[in-house]
Amino acid sequence: MGPVSNHALRPIHQHLLLFVRSASTKAADDKQTIQTRRRDQTRLGVIAGATMLSPLEAAAANFFACPLKMKEIIMPQIATDVLAVLDAAITDGPNVVLPVQLERGLYLATNKVLRAAGGMWNRSAKAHVFEGDAADILEPIILTGHYSRAKQDFGQFDTPAGLARDVIERAGVILHMRVLEPSAGLGNLAVEAIAAGGHVHTIEIDPTRCAKLTMRIAKLESCHAAAYSTGQHADFLAINPDRSYDRIVMNPPFSRQDDIRHVMHAFGFLKPGRRLVAIMSAGVLFRSNRLTTGFRDFVTSHAGTIQPLPEGSFSSSGANVNTCIVTLDAPSDGGDDDQSA
Repeated sequence: MGPVSNHALRPIHQHLLLFVRSASTKAADDKQTIQTRRRDQTRLGVIAGATMLSPLEAAAANFFACPLKMKEIIMPQIATDVLAVLDAAITDGPNVVLPVQLERGLYLATNKVLRAAGGMWNRSAKAHVFEGDAADILEPIILTGHYSRAKQDFGQFDTPAGLARDVIERAGVILHMRVLEPSAGLGNLAVEAIAAGGHVHTIEIDPTRCAKLTMRIAKLESCHAAAYSTGQHADFLAINPDRSYDRIVMNPPFSRQDDIRHVMHAFGFLKPGRRLVAIMSAGVLFRSNRLTTGFRDFVTSHAGTIQPLPEGSFSSSGANVNTCIVTLDAPSDGGDDDQSA
């Protein structure tokens, strides 16, 4: 390849900057118009750690082989202290007001994330202003630790098989135990619990997924425990607790911190001295609102544990979300509290 002149690259330089974004946004980004691409390139160029190329460097790296095809660089993980700031921010419609007196380095890091997500500082409003509802934009960032323009549904996503087995092992499910999986989805946890010999009851609000789960369990002919397993189409949060289960295993919806509400409700279904193991958003480790701090206090008071899961634990399910595993034991009523019972 011969020398490339600045004059020849000037039109390209005006419009094509190195496009830094999460690899998970590819499908959504392919649908964007050229105009939206240019706007995104400007916004995403301020991400901490992003590399901007000069026209000559870009040409040498062959970035312009196809004018509309952008090279991808995965956006770095957002620091936990920045996520905590975003969680503590006040949202009012399109506006985000940050906590006062942030350390300068922390403010700059937070500002870069907000700008990348489309929030521009407005001096008169004294806030970062977004084009849409700010709370809806910040919530997935706090949940995943990344910024992505691809819209993700954090209401429900399926538990990867390896993680489902880990949850059942942590719960200690054994033969004939009565096990509940609320908001079961397609029942990956339920299937593993049945394989361990548990008599499983599932609850699922979505009728389609509930029907698929029923058929799936019915096909588990090699598992004797499947014959003792039942399913229910219902809203789990609308069911009154009955303290009748030896184990509860769950991967509840994360949206708007519903995972905390589901786990707290599920705890009331445990027999005394029995165990709950839940996959939850990693936000329970650092968020500072009353719901989260109250939940952490509840875990501590019950000698429970919160263990972060490795980044990418749900990547096989198409979910870029940071998670943890919470283990809780119900208090004994003075009778049999043997966890293997």
